[in-house]
Amino acid sequence: MGQPYTESEIRRRFPGATIRGGTMPRRTADASPRKRRHKYNAQAVTIDGIRFDSKREAAHYELLKAQQREGGVKWFALKPVFVIEGGRYIPDFIVQYTYRIEIQDVKGFKTALYRRAKKQMRERYGIDVVEI
Repeated sequence: MGQPYTESEIRRRFPGATIRGGTMPRRTADASPRKRRHKYNAQAVTIDGIRFDSKREAAHYELLKAQQREGGVKWFALKPVFVIEGGRYIPDFIVQYTYRIEIQDVKGFKTALYRRAKKQMRERYGIDVVEI
């Protein structure tokens, strides 16, 4: 815990404040606001000027780029939008391999909302979402 404010500091910082008995507020070592943590402890990463929600998603992007250079992946796109009942679903990648197209979603935690969207993708579009 930091040192308490002196009376002169309080008068300077808070003009017009009345100082009464009791404890004075304490100074903190770092007054800057804390960085908020992601709900699932994911750390955002930027690669090639693209912001990814997690290190795992960024690593999968790098893997797809390498596979594309080698010829295993014809093309891929980030964050395609699909209209589903009750809104829209935005998976992480859509990937064209030599003979198939996959919708890929990098998941660390499967929420109820994700499970519902995955089911609706199968029912509405006949597409199975691949979890990475």
